[in-house]
Amino acid sequence: MKRLKVIRFLITSSIITSMIIVMSTSIFSVTTGFSFTMDYEYVNGKNNGITYTLPDGIMTINGNIWVYSKDQTTYPNPLPVTIEVWDDDGSIFNPDDFIGSLTVQPVSTLDQKVPFNSNFGYVSPDDENDPGEYYIVAKKSSYADGYNLKGLGTLSTN
Repeated sequence: MKRLKVIRFLITSSIITSMIIVMSTSIFSVTTGFSFTMDYEYVNGKNNGITYTLPDGIMTINGNIWVYSKDQTTYPNPLPVTIEVWDDDGSIFNPDDFIGSLTVQPVSTLDQKVPFNSNFGYVSPDDENDPGEYYIVAKKSSYADGYNLKGLGTLSTN
């Protein structure tokens, strides 16, 4: 009889602990910081070996972009920058999955930060073996505008 009570206690404790773990992982968000410097027209986190591991959840990106230096230019303003998020499938045989993008217009004033943010909705790796590795791409249509940019922000799921 005493052994049966111990077994019931252990099972009940295990169930309660499992419920707490499941609830806590769905309540808390996971956030990772990122930064980039764009002296030309294209920066790719994957090509630079920078990826971010995030669990399933609603993905958001928040940050700022600014001009930190100018080359000789005839452009009155920097070109718009498109910031994309991709899911790295980890294989040269499978194309990476596009998660979402946003476009932000930097201003020509040095060091004046322009905020950006977007909600990309629910993301989940393709299969159980995919850890959810994401990377960021920032691009503009030409580097000939002469504006060198920096970006700083967070990528998160909750």
